[in-house]
Amino acid sequence: MPTQILNITKGALLKPVIVNTGTVGTANLSVRQQVVLVQEEAKYVYLLECLQKTAQPILIYCVDGAGVDDILFFLLIKGVEAVGIHAGIDQKEREGMPFLHSR
Repeated sequence: MPTQILNITKGALLKPVIVNTGTVGTANLSVRQQVVLVQEEAKYVYLLECLQKTAQPILIYCVDGAGVDDILFFLLIKGVEAVGIHAGIDQKEREGMPFLHSR
């Protein structure tokens, strides 16, 4: 996992568990990555389908803060318990997020 992403994860979670399945800093050939092509207008519906099949908690990364806000808004409207963290959210706000501290 890139150092920047690892630092974000450590800052967002109380007791993150890190599992290294190979040499740190290199790609692991046994990790399966899947690319799914989805029409732009179907992406959020597909995300909901994926969330229903996946054990929680779940961490979703976005390219930018606007993406985080868009996905968070959609998930909250759909009744999914979620929080969004990005550079536009200061530390005081992060510390006030009860969902992050309930684990």
